[in-house]
Amino acid sequence: MPVNVMTKSAAIIVLFSLADISHASPIMLSFNSITATVTAMDPAEAPTTQGSIVNTTIDTWNNISNSSEGMNFTNFSLELANGTASGATISGNAGHKNSNSSAYQTENKDWVMFSGWYGFQGTETLTIANLPAAFTNSGYMVTIYGDSNHTDRDMNYTIGGTTLLIEDRSTFSGTFVEGSNYVTFTGLSNANFTVSGNTPSTRSSINGIVITAVPEPSSVSLLGLGVLPLILRRRK
Repeated sequence: MPVNVMTKSAAIIVLFSLADISHASPIMLSFNSITATVTAMDPAEAPTTQGSIVNTTIDTWNNISNSSEGMNFTNFSLELANGTASGATISGNAGHKNSNSSAYQTENKDWVMFSGWYGFQGTETLTIANLPAAFTNSGYMVTIYGDSNHTDRDMNYTIGGTTLLIEDRSTFSGTFVEGSNYVTFTGLSNANFTVSGNTPSTRSSINGIVITAVPEPSSVSLLGLGVLPLILRRRK
C-alpha cells in the first residue's frame, strides 16, 4: 500500500516544529556611540532596507548606547531575538566609543550596526552572565563584529583561553569577511563569559555580538524516531 503523503508531511511539519522549539532564539547586540543609530535600527527608520545579518523586521536587537547606558554599565537585561526576556545580562567598562564614517542612511541595517562601536584594551571588558539552559545545555557560539574607523588595525578578542584576530584594513563595505570584520568563538557552554580586547595598546572595536545556541541532538533524533513508525504503519 502506498505511503499516505499527507500523513507523512504532517508528521514532518510537527517534528520540525519541535526541533525549532529546542533551538533557542539567538541574542543580538549592537553597540551605538550615538543615539541616531539606535533610532536607525527601527524598521521604519532610514535605511528601511534590511541587511543579511541585521533584520529588525523579524529580530529584536539589544542596543547599548553611549547616550543612555554610557561606556560603563552593569546588568543590562538582554532580550532574545524573538522579543522575550532571556534572563541574561551584560556588563561592561569600555574605554572608548566612536563612529565609522559611513553613510548608513542610504544602505541597509547591516551598515547601521557597523557605524558605531565601543573600544576595549587592557582591563576593559564585556561580561555576559546568566545565559539560560537553552544555550548552555548543548553549547553556543559567539560572533563578534568589529570594524573601527581605522584602515590598519589588528584587533584581538579573547574569551576564556581563546584569542581570535580581526585584521581591520578597511571600513565596512557591505560584505562580511571572517577575520576582516568578524570572528566566531565556538564550543562555549558556560553560563557566563567575558570578552577582552587588545592589551595594552590600541583598542579592539566591538560593533555587534550575536550569541547562537547549538541545536540539541534530540532535534535530529525526533525526526528519525517520529516519522519512521508512521511510514511503517502505513505500509502494513
